[in-house]
Amino acid sequence: METSTLAEWRRSTGQPTAGYYDDVLVMPTQAGTQWDALCHFFWRGQMYNGYTAANAGTSGSSTNGVHNWTARIVTRGVFVDLAAHRGVESLDPGYAITTDDLEEYLDAKNLDIRSGDALLIRTGFMTARRGCWGDYAGGPSPGLSLHTAPWLHDKDIAAVASDTWGIEVLPSEIDCWEPLHIVSLVHTGLAFGEIFDLDALSADSSADGVYEVMFAASPLPLVSVVDLSGAGLGP
Repeated sequence: METSTLAEWRRSTGQPTAGYYDDVLVMPTQAGTQWDALCHFFWRGQMYNGYTAANAGTSGSSTNGVHNWTARIVTRGVFVDLAAHRGVESLDPGYAITTDDLEEYLDAKNLDIRSGDALLIRTGFMTARRGCWGDYAGGPSPGLSLHTAPWLHDKDIAAVASDTWGIEVLPSEIDCWEPLHIVSLVHTGLAFGEIFDLDALSADSSADGVYEVMFAASPLPLVSVVDLSGAGLGP
């Protein structure tokens, strides 16, 4: 049955036999590769830069939306392939990556960290769970220790992305859900990228020994969104 809107459109265009069809895509914005916007986490009623958490509601967030990063995340990427470096398929679920782990890897690969870099961390956890995702989202997983927060800030790193669901180690090291998110997103404005497929980059880096890349990963330009899929990795 034709709707009145379509009938009016036919008349207004002078095309009585014309028509059209379109689609609506509905999906959680955390359904795939994504950036966590700075309105994603709060502490004591505030998000990053002192904005009130009340700015975020059912119609989106009026401050710190992920659209602010669209076409702006282009920088030097430093690939930290811990799984390959240790000769394992994946770090163990619940393994907390420390600053010593990061420094040892960087020294072994003769890499330095520069202001504004993106740190790309491959734990191998996506590889291990591929095809049988089970508890990949929200379950125990390897990830950054809460205690890496000062190191990340002191190095002036602009972004961290990993092949895990939540970047930081789960279960959390203290009695607080994802405390590294609270410290890094709310207090330092660090960009977190999650569910990044780094397997192809791992194969390439293992073959040529190059662990520095041009990293471009722009979220889709949707205004007021908290997390957004659609980031792409360009080595």
